[in-house]
Amino acid sequence: SRQIIEPFPTLYWLTSPTLRTYISRIELSKTHNVQQMERRLQSSPDHLFQMKRAHKSYGEKRWELLTPLDRENVLDRNWGGAIDATRGVAGIRESRWNCVKCLHAHAAHYLAQVAEWEMEREGGVGDQKCDREDLNLVGKWTMEAVFEAVRSGFESCG
Repeated sequence: SRQIIEPFPTLYWLTSPTLRTYISRIELSKTHNVQQMERRLQSSPDHLFQMKRAHKSYGEKRWELLTPLDRENVLDRNWGGAIDATRGVAGIRESRWNCVKCLHAHAAHYLAQVAEWEMEREGGVGDQKCDREDLNLVGKWTMEAVFEAVRSGFESCG
């Protein structure tokens, strides 16, 4: 049988085994799992609008990183729907940007955004908070949940 090969839409990855483990525990928790994060996201039009911008910037960034030849190849192979700007974090389709799929992917995107924001300011951010208009809120909430769980010894995570 012939396999269908198409690109994977993930742009940012968590490389720390420790952080991946913490987020896996968060995903299994009763208080900060994917369903809870999705409810929180859907509880506010402002949250939804913010995440729409985050998904859009993710897809645009992925597309911008391709060379013109790569883009042509993607379109020639009909892979546009897999990795074009209408696919956001974790490959979520534009019509489902009100959903949460993978906290690892959201956290990786958020951490990349914060690092990029800090580099743009040449590291001199001090006590300022990252104020990007396209900040990945689900990733931010995930990292807050990780910090909270680490402070409490992961007792509240599960």
